[in-house]
Amino acid sequence: MAVDITPEAVKEVIAETASVSEHDLADATTMRDLGMASLDVADLVFSLEDEFNIDLNEELFDGDTTVAGIVALCVNQRKAAE
Repeated sequence: MAVDITPEAVKEVIAETASVSEHDLADATTMRDLGMASLDVADLVFSLEDEFNIDLNEELFDGDTTVAGIVALCVNQRKAAE
C-alpha cells in the first residue's frame, strides 16, 4: 500500500534530508534557503521516491524549487501513475 502524499509527509522528508526542523519549512521556502547543494537535492529526490514509491524527474528540482512545488510534484506524479 502506498504512503499518502500529504504536505506534512513531504515536509518531514525534506526536513530530515536538509537536517532542519519541520517548523522551519514554509510553502515558499526554497532548497537554496535551506542551503541544499545539487547533491543534497538529488538525495532529496531519492528519499521522496523511496518514501512515496514514485518516480520523479530530478531535472525539475533546483535551488529555486519551493516546498509547495515539491509537494505538488509528488502529488502530480502519484496521480499520473494511477
